[in-house]
Amino acid sequence: MAEDDSFFAAIAAGDLAAVRGYLDADLGLLTHPGPHGETPALSALYHGHRPLADELAARQGSLTIFEAAAFDDATRINELLLQEPAAVESWSSDGWQPLHLAAYFGRAAAARALLD
Repeated sequence: MAEDDSFFAAIAAGDLAAVRGYLDADLGLLTHPGPHGETPALSALYHGHRPLADELAARQGSLTIFEAAAFDDATRINELLLQEPAAVESWSSDGWQPLHLAAYFGRAAAARALLD
């Protein structure tokens, strides 16, 4: 658990070198929830570290519907909603619905896809 805390502290600080070091040692950290249940990529976005968030999302691979909304990935949103239409009304572990995240981050394409 201490490694998780240090990893998320490095994300909050925007310390790209430290985050890379943690991931080089344990790529599994990408699946660990943050202090509020958020994913590492969302944590980086919440802290205003877009380049770090982009790198974390790329290392992770496919985005969840919450991440797709926050990253303005309408294509991924549409793929996920074809598989599970009810996901549009789902809640993230840190208390957001996909549309909330799209609106919070000003992601117009994602908001349109979710509203459609």
